[in-house]
Amino acid sequence: MRYKSTPEDFDLQAGIQALRAIDGVSDVHHVHAWSLASGKNVLSGHIIVRDFSSDGERVLSQAGELLKRDHDIYFSTLQVESQRASVEEGAEEIDVSQTT
Repeated sequence: MRYKSTPEDFDLQAGIQALRAIDGVSDVHHVHAWSLASGKNVLSGHIIVRDFSSDGERVLSQAGELLKRDHDIYFSTLQVESQRASVEEGAEEIDVSQTT
């Protein structure tokens, strides 16, 4: 599925599924991708890990490398969490990562 503002050459759902497949990840949400310039796709998102103290840094590193290597993401900003923050309530309408 292609989303209106997602770069044409990036499969957002495939990127989300790849992040969810990283060992230690329990959920991925609020993922957004856009293009800064031709061939310079960027991504932001939140990753919930099962054990924040032992998995947080490793998952963050693996996720950034995976996005760059396998999905041609030039730059990513990822927030690693132990649970979904309550301040995110009501943001479901813009969270395309929850459609899968």
